Amino acid sequence: MKSLPPLLRTATAMFILGLLGLSAGAAELQKLAVISVLGDSVAVVTHRPEVGSQIDRNQRDAFELAPATVDNIAVGAVADAIKRMGKLGTAQVVLLAAPGGQSGANWFEGDRFTPPAELRAALTATDATHLLLVTRLRASTGLKTSHGSTGSGHLEGLGFYLDHNKKMSRSDTGERGQGFLAVYAYLKLTLIDLSTGAVEREQRVTASRTFSAARNTEGTDPWGALDATQKMAAMRGLIRTELVLTVPKLLAAP
Repeated sequence: MKSLPPLLRTATAMFILGLLGLSAGAAELQKLAVISVLGDSVAVVTHRPEVGSQIDRNQRDAFELAPATVDNIAVGAVADAIKRMGKLGTAQVVLLAAPGGQSGANWFEGDRFTPPAELRAALTATDATHLLLVTRLRASTGLKTSHGSTGSGHLEGLGFYLDHNKKMSRSDTGERGQGFLAVYAYLKLTLIDLSTGAVEREQRVTASRTFSAARNTEGTDPWGALDATQKMAAMRGLIRTELVLTVPKLLAAP
């Protein structure tokens, strides 16, 4: 394997994995590069009710995680998904760390992948035929509950959503609390043919999990429904679960 330029570092050793469904209609996929550009910032969105308004007036804050924390979770989940897909055909997979501070938003002209020169050179050095790119997705808020969905405005990428007013019951005990905390992952997975820059397929993820304020054992604030460790565990679990489900849909032949 050729050494990579400093722009990208190998997140894990290259390995040979079976890719389910790629023999029909996508036999040209011989080596798959995987990059996540979810970034290091996690949003905290607080619901602000507005009667008769279509404007998203939610309060938005953010906190920084250690560099590459969520990107490493994402590429690891992609690797897990591919491992579970069986052994119909073989392809090489190389997991890469993305250049810091980039979202991938300016890597496209229309639906054509046009990365900056340094990134193109780094991908060329891997000899990859295709790229699986994980980016943030912006979409209307639709947080999953036991009775449907809730929330207002829009969400993007990864974060937590707080509502101090809506009453919600704990799923395990039935105890009701005023307000809830939700963890969400709004992501887009894009499969790109690196020889042409064409986008072959996309899959969108709008996943969430809600927790009643009744889970707060030290008060009534919904932010305390989970402690810091539980919040990150919930985020990690949501990313992994959704990517393990979504990656096979992206890689399966149309």
